[in-house]
Amino acid sequence: MTTPRQPGDIPDPEPTGYPAPPHHEPFDPAPSTPGPPMLTVIGFICAALALLLCPILFGPAGIVFGYMANNKGEKYGKWAALASAIALILGLVIGLIVYNR
Repeated sequence: MTTPRQPGDIPDPEPTGYPAPPHHEPFDPAPSTPGPPMLTVIGFICAALALLLCPILFGPAGIVFGYMANNKGEKYGKWAALASAIALILGLVIGLIVYNR
């Protein structure tokens, strides 16, 4: 038994004869491919370069690479970001001490 139609009801769609599209989960994560954690490695390299060479350039770059690695699911991505942040601060302090003599 169906309910009587009210004014303003949307009519049922006409059948088209085509099958319904397959159901997909929205925002499926891309399948991760096994391989070396490249973004983490780049993050740690940037941390070392921030400590030794140019903290203003390589510190934020290492933080970004570590953050991207963490979002990608790499195991040590957050540690690369943290190491880059610490190297940024230490590199700035060491630079101030060395250049203000």
